[in-house]
Amino acid sequence: ELAEGPRKKKVSTISLAIPGSILENAQSQELRTYLVGTIARAATIYMIDEIVIFDDAPAGNVTTTKMHQLETSDGIKVARPCCIQFARILQYLECPQYLRKFFFPIHNDLKFTGLLNPLDSQHHLRITNEFLYREGIVTSKPHAKGCFVNVGLLNDVLVDRQLTEGLRVTVKLPKSSDLKSKKLKGKIVPPSEPRSRTGIYWGYNVRIANSISQVFSQSPYKSGYDITIGTSDKGEDIHAVE
Repeated sequence: ELAEGPRKKKVSTISLAIPGSILENAQSQELRTYLVGTIARAATIYMIDEIVIFDDAPAGNVTTTKMHQLETSDGIKVARPCCIQFARILQYLECPQYLRKFFFPIHNDLKFTGLLNPLDSQHHLRITNEFLYREGIVTSKPHAKGCFVNVGLLNDVLVDRQLTEGLRVTVKLPKSSDLKSKKLKGKIVPPSEPRSRTGIYWGYNVRIANSISQVFSQSPYKSGYDITIGTSDKGEDIHAVE
């Protein structure tokens, strides 16, 4: 069983920016899926907070390409098919297995994701795992003072807020909760809380940028960035921090 542990005052964030065009070098749908799966696994191992898929195609080429769209945390994004497929597979793999059927209908981009090994991220909790936090989806079950959330347990959790059906949320459970109880109660918390309070990695966010400049200009993090801008005579990376 995992304990809550001391509250951390500050958690550094790491963003990983990747050009969507790398999928175009893969020779088949299976290889494209495998490539994204490898990147997702590496991002999980190194506890990446955000993966940004940016479009590196020349502006003239973009206008002649049929664009696709995908819903992300910052709204509906329109981009080239390679970027959209890249982001969709990343989203699918980040989502806990018990929630995927609700958020990801059958789609050709996800055709071969069943061949990939699971990420086994720390927020991909099984029904027998005990932890203070769980990812869930708001159900359609009515309640006068709140709503029920499916968090991957035998029974849904009642929270004291009325939320839109189908919304993905992070739920905090009482420490002494019996996970088999039919009267589980929880509290809706920000997705960043599990990591800030426990240090446990809680998955990555996926963002689509239509240019490399948007990787920085549309960053959701308030405190600057650190990028490698060159290499010194000694072979050391030179960083620019803003």
